[in-house]
Amino acid sequence: MNKITLGVLVGMVAALIAALPSVAAHASEDPYPDAVCDLSISPQSVQGGDDFTVTVTSDRPADLSVTFRGETRSESGVRKLVTTFRAPTVSEAQSMLVSASCDDVTRSASVQILPAGASGAGEGVGGTGGSALAGILPRTGGVALWLLLLGAALAVAGGTVLVRRRS
Repeated sequence: MNKITLGVLVGMVAALIAALPSVAAHASEDPYPDAVCDLSISPQSVQGGDDFTVTVTSDRPADLSVTFRGETRSESGVRKLVTTFRAPTVSEAQSMLVSASCDDVTRSASVQILPAGASGAGEGVGGTGGSALAGILPRTGGVALWLLLLGAALAVAGGTVLVRRRS
């Protein structure tokens, strides 16, 4: 074999080896992925005896169902199910579970049931708590503004040193 033929053959083998991880990655993907199932409750906080709306959406036609306190509402072959439930009368605030399914995918969320006449109905519930200043850096659990400023200062200092050394 001459050197050109050998070079072409080695190049083709190298290209085939380079393409194998890409082919293997796509082969492991599920050809029939689970449906996307989104559940929303509005409002998330209601007084006993009031109605609240539950919406279930899917990315493709599916058998959708919603269950609250043993009562199930369902539709087949749809992308969206909107239904209303009546909150039970309670003597103290309670969180009650609402569950939904889109074919084999299930989701759940809570609705806050308040005693009649209580304030806070119609407001969203949830959150992670934390300090009053926890919102400066989202989902960090506390005030870390000094870390952000320190990082920015170090980046500027490093850039300054780099520029001065090249001059």
